[in-house]
Amino acid sequence: MAYDIGPRIGIQGEAEFNKQIRQINNALKECGSEMKALSSAFEDNANSQDALIAKNKNLQKEYDLQKQKMSLLQDQYDKQVSKLNELAQAYQKAKSENGEMSAEATKAENAFNKQAETVSKLSVSINETRNYMNRLDNAISKNDKMLDEIDQGARDAATGLSKLAGEADDAGDKLD
Repeated sequence: MAYDIGPRIGIQGEAEFNKQIRQINNALKECGSEMKALSSAFEDNANSQDALIAKNKNLQKEYDLQKQKMSLLQDQYDKQVSKLNELAQAYQKAKSENGEMSAEATKAENAFNKQAETVSKLSVSINETRNYMNRLDNAISKNDKMLDEIDQGARDAATGLSKLAGEADDAGDKLD
């Protein structure tokens, strides 16, 4: 005897997808808490080298999690679009075989509409995740630029001190 296990597999796959998304969202909440703690710890010196390095590590961790989330969302989106296309074909078939107002066509149309809503929600989630990743990338880049400026300032100061030491030696030699 054959059994239709399609819906069960779909539900199990969706349950696993939802579980993974929840895990990533929980890890992202932890990153948010860590960032608040970093902001408090470096409150008086928010743009110090140590603060920027610590913040960048946290931002990069968050970016990597968002990247994982994007991958999961994109995979799920592709699966759901494929299912949407199958439902569109089933709807067209039901309309042509049974008539547009038949119970079969109405049932197929309802299934198609429900699937279209799922695809739309996934599309919104993908766009939100992409936008958030862009904001994180911008924040990381901004911090990297500030770290480069700190590094350049330190090199300039070292060069200035080296020149000053040389001039002091020259002045000392002249005094002798």
